[in-house]
Amino acid sequence: PAVHDSGFVIVNVSPAGLWIAPASDDNYVRVWDVRKGAPLSPPFRGNALPTAVRFLPDGHRIIITRPNRVAVIWDLAKTTAHQSGVEGEPTEKSTASVASVISPNGEYSVSFGVGQAVRVRRTSDHEPVAPPLRSTAPVSAVAFGPDSKFIVSGDAEGHVQAWTVNDGKAIWSAPARHASRILVIAISPDGSKVATSSDDNTIGLWDTRTGQPLIPAIRLGSS
Repeated sequence: PAVHDSGFVIVNVSPAGLWIAPASDDNYVRVWDVRKGAPLSPPFRGNALPTAVRFLPDGHRIIITRPNRVAVIWDLAKTTAHQSGVEGEPTEKSTASVASVISPNGEYSVSFGVGQAVRVRRTSDHEPVAPPLRSTAPVSAVAFGPDSKFIVSGDAEGHVQAWTVNDGKAIWSAPARHASRILVIAISPDGSKVATSSDDNTIGLWDTRTGQPLIPAIRLGSS
């Protein structure tokens, strides 16, 4: 069996299903060959518990985010890493959940969860491709469009905005709104519609081009 010195907190599987990347509460991430049951590379250790581990679409790179606002892309083929901070005011004591999303083409990543801005970065070197995308409250959800040319972000106060990836410009003239925190954002396969869910117990459906609602908000039962 694959053995860590401490308990697992997160496990992610490579796109081809050949490797797994478990993170443990000793702050280590290890990558294992599923067929051989053996480590694929030396372990990667950070200074805080991982909050997210995700393989990029190419299968040989993983992005690791931690609550101390640091995101790392680890290239397994080269055993090298690119590191960057997450946008927002830094605090080493932060326990906020930092998450990452990867564009469908594997070229870009966004990490978020602790500040009022996010930044799109190249996965090749983790350098930013546009200025920070600023919201009015901490960003709580992000999704890439299917063509990887735009993202949609939502924040803790219910604002939703679409942005261009290459220059970081807002697509909608004004943010779409829910009454409370945005939980999940999903974009239709053709990129024409954005669906959002909020902890105000509503689901919204928006026109990607304009940010206007396509239907009245769907209200769910209380949680």
